[in-house]
Amino acid sequence: MFEAFASRVAVSLSMQDFGMDDGHFLHGPESQHPVYVGDIGAATDFGVFIRIALPG
Repeated sequence: MFEAFASRVAVSLSMQDFGMDDGHFLHGPESQHPVYVGDIGAATDFGVFIRIALPG
């Protein structure tokens, strides 16, 4: 999961501050399935997602 995000998303969007240690799986009693928890962290990388989400 993390390798795919790095190669397909972070690199193609030129995310400057993304690192492989920015995400992890969270296991809990609420579900038998783990949840991916990611941290965009830096404002520059967060701005990449904002530009994609905004129209035009």
